[in-house]
Amino acid sequence: MEYSDIYQSILESNLNRQQLGEINELIIRLDRELMAQKARTFRVGQTVQFTTKYGVTYKGKVERINRKSVSVIDCLEYDNRTHEAVSLVPCNFRVSPSLLEAV
Repeated sequence: MEYSDIYQSILESNLNRQQLGEINELIIRLDRELMAQKARTFRVGQTVQFTTKYGVTYKGKVERINRKSVSVIDCLEYDNRTHEAVSLVPCNFRVSPSLLEAV
């Protein structure tokens, strides 16, 4: 079943507020499980990278793995046009596992 099918089914249904709330809770629970599953793919000391909403790419090391986020330290900031390191940034980013990529 595709996203558009699910979306359309919910719109056309006569679900009450309680039923919609139960569906919402299920979606939140599934999202948390997917995030935890992704977080388990990383290891302390592993090199990862992520791009901020402003388009800045950072590469650093995993310091700690939490339930909802991964702490990344010792970051290098990269220029997205040249793909070269611009500067070493003292950082302690807390990043959603869904935004991280192993390098």
